[in-house]
Amino acid sequence: MRWTVVTYYVGLFLRIFSVLLLVPVAVGRYYGESFVVMEPFLIASFLAIVFGSLLTRVGADHRPETVEAMAIATFAWILAVGLGAIPVYTIADVSIVDAYFDAMAGFTTTGMDIIPAAVLAELPYSLLFWRVFMQWIGGLGILTFFVMVLSESGGVASKLVSQEANKTDSGVIRPSLFNAIKSMWYVYIVLTIIQAILLYMLAVPAFHAVGHAMATLPTGGFTTTGDFAGMMGGGGTQAVLTVFMFLGATNFLLIYALFQGDIWRMIRDFEFRVYFSVFAVALALIALDLIVNTGRGFQEAVSTSLFHTASIVSSSGFTLEAVGEFPTFSKALIVIIMFIGGSLGSTTGGFKMLRFGVMFKVVRQHVKSLTLPPTVMNPVVVKGRILKDRELIEITSFFFIWLGVIVTGGLITIWFSPHGVTDAIQLMTSAVGTMGPTFITGEELRQLPGIVKISLSLGMLAGRLEMLPILVLLNRGLGRWIR
Repeated sequence: MRWTVVTYYVGLFLRIFSVLLLVPVAVGRYYGESFVVMEPFLIASFLAIVFGSLLTRVGADHRPETVEAMAIATFAWILAVGLGAIPVYTIADVSIVDAYFDAMAGFTTTGMDIIPAAVLAELPYSLLFWRVFMQWIGGLGILTFFVMVLSESGGVASKLVSQEANKTDSGVIRPSLFNAIKSMWYVYIVLTIIQAILLYMLAVPAFHAVGHAMATLPTGGFTTTGDFAGMMGGGGTQAVLTVFMFLGATNFLLIYALFQGDIWRMIRDFEFRVYFSVFAVALALIALDLIVNTGRGFQEAVSTSLFHTASIVSSSGFTLEAVGEFPTFSKALIVIIMFIGGSLGSTTGGFKMLRFGVMFKVVRQHVKSLTLPPTVMNPVVVKGRILKDRELIEITSFFFIWLGVIVTGGLITIWFSPHGVTDAIQLMTSAVGTMGPTFITGEELRQLPGIVKISLSLGMLAGRLEMLPILVLLNRGLGRWIR
């Protein structure tokens, strides 16, 4: 791997990122904050432009290869989180580990909130905005900014964007990678604006309306208020959040087709049908469990289940009450939903509905083949195409890699913290799936040892980058070490 190429593109990214760090400064000035309060953003931006310029100067502007593109994605994320943590560390007055954890939860759209609600309520507008802005620019992937830079690398650009933006199926609507990305950003921006307007019309203050829209579409889950349930728990606001959380986990290219009047493309899409089916089943089962085991009325149970099912499936992570207090069956179902996640081509996390649907088809076809003559072909067909063995092996391998990362992180949590198997596995599943909600309390999350928070942060990064770039880099490093 040519490190000079990696260095150059990471440096170029940092120079772009330095501009993004100044956006909260403009917001802070609008709300009358002094430059003393916003100094951490200026420092972070200065560091980004200085190191970015140095890296591009010592680097080499050559066409990146596949492994180099993956290294660019990984290191750019790590550096972006580090720089983004500076304002959190300075202004929110938390530890370095907690600041990095919070920034990682932001950029990866995990939304696992480590800052207490009482502290959140006292934070300046600039930092409140920065936390949701981290999620918004991380929603479709910071590295989509690199598409223009990496365009000449052909397949490498596709690989980078596919790993970073959840393997967008650019063939759904347009064959061009650029057009696919443009269409997704168009949907992303339009839906964000519409949601903000709707929330504002429902008497949510403008700043919080925009902030929660910027946290919903990237399915992030950070909030700009210390009393989320009080501000967003009304029937109208709850309905708006539910709808846009559901849309955030839908393939944006299908939504783009819907904008163009082609509703049948969405209805016929295999992954959307799997997504809607999983959502409907989870909604019904959780509502039934709440009625039977908590004594809630039908309307309250359905309303609670609808909101939290949309939140978990989409990986948004907004909660109106502690999901750790739900009945045991509902909590088990929540862990399963966290593992599956939403759709490819969306901002959500998890294993993804398409992969889950394919694996379900593989099992069904295998059972069916037991009753057929050996000479009869029984292929797995998705979207009118027969899947090759290589594709099925990739999905199966990804499934076990995903499980392996969750189990490893869970074991670290069990080893270094007082939490048991259930809480540990759920915590890591939430992190790797970039979900956010946990069965432990916020105070218990803050009390976790540093090594557990670091493992959770790495899980968020691995889940956001779809595992492959980090595994490829680790494989190369371990290969050299073994030799």
